[in-house]
Amino acid sequence: PIANRYFAVLNPVKISVENGKEIKEVEAPLHPDFKERGFRKIPFDSRKIWIEKEDFENLEGKEVGLINLFTVKLGKKSEFISEEIRFEDPKIQWVSEPNVKIKIVMPDGSLKEGIAEPALANLSENSLVQLIRIGFARVDKVGKEIVLYFSHK
Repeated sequence: PIANRYFAVLNPVKISVENGKEIKEVEAPLHPDFKERGFRKIPFDSRKIWIEKEDFENLEGKEVGLINLFTVKLGKKSEFISEEIRFEDPKIQWVSEPNVKIKIVMPDGSLKEGIAEPALANLSENSLVQLIRIGFARVDKVGKEIVLYFSHK
């Protein structure tokens, strides 16, 4: 339970949300079980949202919950459905703008690249994080891109 949670997206696909309410920023807990750790502010622009390519391919046309946001009918131009996220709907992480570039070094030495919420740029080296729906990693380097070493799911 030491790792705070952050959003990151590998193989990003850009979507937008039509007719949702105008939000500039989302507040999310650093850890859902330890609210006393505080909150992070995630910038949000409904015209510039990135999600995982795999999520887009598997869920296009379905209602999905954008974690800490709302429910949409997923498409390149997603349709706002509700401020509530229903239990039965799939929930996916997202990144908007501004964001930071990340590289994740996998245990086999391969690299995965993507983008993450800008709060990662404020972390110190050797911080342990959980990238929601990706896994746990250690921050190795914070610069114009963030380098992380993947540890486990």
